[in-house]
Amino acid sequence: MGNERNAGQILANQRENLTRDAVFNAAKKMVILAEELKNSLNAEKTANFGEILHHGWLLKKKLADNISNPVLDENYEEGLKNGAVGGKLLGAGSGVFFLFYCEPENQPRLRKALKLREMEFKFEDEGSNLLLDLRWR
Repeated sequence: MGNERNAGQILANQRENLTRDAVFNAAKKMVILAEELKNSLNAEKTANFGEILHHGWLLKKKLADNISNPVLDENYEEGLKNGAVGGKLLGAGSGVFFLFYCEPENQPRLRKALKLREMEFKFEDEGSNLLLDLRWR
């Protein structure tokens, strides 16, 4: 994404900020959204998946000032303008990924507009695994 972010510093800021009521309440709402998202996925109801991601991203940005930056915000807004219903940032530091939810008919437009490297993924029962395709290096 062009800018490295200090994951330790971001997490430290989040911890400090949780003592503030507004930030704590945002974090509580994020927990509720995560449960809603899990229930939707388990019921194979993805209609509100993007909306939940979007709401969660807006709440997450309230946890600390350094959660996002202008480059990340610009890419996220560009995604929304080009068919994404919502998304979230995954990872920290230099290993940042965006996860966008986009209806199939809008995906070609989103891919063209973002000009980011796309990584395929699938859901796993055993936790996250990252397999690098060395052809990209």
